[in-house]
Amino acid sequence: MSNSGNMFRDKCSIAPHSDVSDGKLDVFVLYARNIKEFLTVFFQILFNKHEIGPNVLYAKTHNISIKSANTGFHIDGEACSSRKVDISLIHNGLAVMTP
Repeated sequence: MSNSGNMFRDKCSIAPHSDVSDGKLDVFVLYARNIKEFLTVFFQILFNKHEIGPNVLYAKTHNISIKSANTGFHIDGEACSSRKVDISLIHNGLAVMTP
């Protein structure tokens, strides 16, 4: 999972030290071999109590390649039919105007 900010009005964050202006993607990988491992980390994230450990990888990067053994995975909630996806961030690539 890649994240550049907090979710749900700062109540839940996969990457609590992310900075939307640093020009980097925050990458969070959860290695869950079973439902118990998944739920443990899920509830830790939900209550902002998760730590980097044997089931969690966290890194900052400018780009990432995702490779899958099969074509049935999701990226940001969207189904992906490719076995490889390359994602890169363009720092200051989007101008946003607010009132």
